[in-house]
Amino acid sequence: MLTTATRIALVCVISLAAVSAAPAAGAATAGGATEASAAKAKSAKKARTHGKKGRESAAKTAGSTGAQPASDTPAVTAAPLPRPATLGELPPPLTFAQVGEMRRRPRPPSPTKARERELKRLQGLVARTPTARDVVRWRHRLAELERDEAKYQAHLNNQARQKALAKQQRERRIFEIWRLRYEKRLARARRRKGRRMPEKPDLTPRVVVPPRVPINYIASIVHFETVVVNHPRYRRMDEILLAAGLLRLHYGHKHHNNPSIATGEQHLRQLLQDHGWSPLAGRAKIRLARLELFRGNDDEAQELLTSVAEHEKSPTLWGFARYRLAWMTAQTNVASALKQFDALLASKPDATIRGLAKQALAQLRPLLPSAPETNKPAGARNAEGPVAAQ
Repeated sequence: MLTTATRIALVCVISLAAVSAAPAAGAATAGGATEASAAKAKSAKKARTHGKKGRESAAKTAGSTGAQPASDTPAVTAAPLPRPATLGELPPPLTFAQVGEMRRRPRPPSPTKARERELKRLQGLVARTPTARDVVRWRHRLAELERDEAKYQAHLNNQARQKALAKQQRERRIFEIWRLRYEKRLARARRRKGRRMPEKPDLTPRVVVPPRVPINYIASIVHFETVVVNHPRYRRMDEILLAAGLLRLHYGHKHHNNPSIATGEQHLRQLLQDHGWSPLAGRAKIRLARLELFRGNDDEAQELLTSVAEHEKSPTLWGFARYRLAWMTAQTNVASALKQFDALLASKPDATIRGLAKQALAQLRPLLPSAPETNKPAGARNAEGPVAAQ
C-alpha cells in the first residue's frame, strides 16, 4: 500500500511531465504548419514563374506533401511585423527649398489676366456671330470689362505713385543725415589745422518717377455707344447710358476734350428723359449738377440737387445732395448753412456724408459773427466789481 506522501509525490511528477511535453507538441505542430505554408508559397511562386509546367510540378509537390493543390491566386499570408527603423534607415531631412515647395500653393490669376481671357472669348463671339440675339449682351459685358480694366490700371498707377513718393521722402531723410554728418566733419577739420578736408558727398536727392501704365477708356466708350446706337430697345439701356455718360465726362475733363463732355451730357440727359423712373437717375442728376456748378449755372444745379434730395431713396445720394445744397447756401448765409448741416446730421446719413458734414461745421462755425454785447447801466455790477463807465 502506498502512503499518502508517496501518492502526492507521484501526482507532482506526472503534472511536471505533462507541462514539459505540451510546449514540445505545440512547437512540432507549429513547425509542421510553417513547413506546409512555406511549401505552398514556394509552389505558387513556381507556378506563376514557370507557367503550366510549374503548375503541374506544384500539384505533384502538393500531393506528395498532402496539401491542397495551389490555385492561380497567391496565398494570403500574414504580413510580417515591421522592424523598428534604425538611424541609418530614416529618410533624410527636408531642405528649406523642399519645405517651401510643399507650402507653396498655386496663386489665382491676376484680375488683368482673367479679364484678358474673358475679353478674347467675347471678342471672338462678337466677331463670329455679329447678328446673334445675344450680341448686345456680349457687347455690354465687353464694355464693362474694358472699363474695369481701365479702373484697375488707374489704381495700379496710384499705388506706384504713392510708393515712389514714399521712397523719395526716405531718400531725402537719408540725404539730410549725410548733410549733417558732412557739416560736422567739415567744422571739426576747420578747427584743427593741417587736417584734410572731408570729401563733399552728392546731396542731390533723386527724383523718382513712378511707372505709368496707359489707361484706355476709349474701348469701353466705343462698346457702350455701339449698344446705344444699334440696340436702342435693350432692356438695360439705363445702365448703358449712365456708364457711357460718366466715362465721356471723365475722359473729357481729363484730356480737356469739350466734344466728349458734350456727348456725356447728352447721354445723361437722355437717361433722365427716357428712363426717369430708373434708380440710376439720381446719380445722373448729381453728375449733371456738378457739371452745371462747374459752368457757373447755380440755379440749374440747385434744381437738380433739390430733386435728388426730395425724391431719392438712397441715403448716399440724398445725403450728398443736401450736403451740396448746404454748401451753396453757405456762400450767402452762413447761419442758414449751419442749420442745414445740423439737420443733415440729425437725419442720419451714411458714414461718409456724416464725416463731410462734421468737417463743414468745423470750418463754418468760426466764420459765424458773434452776437453783440448789450450795454449795461453804469451802476451795474458783475463778478469783478462795478462796470467801468462807457
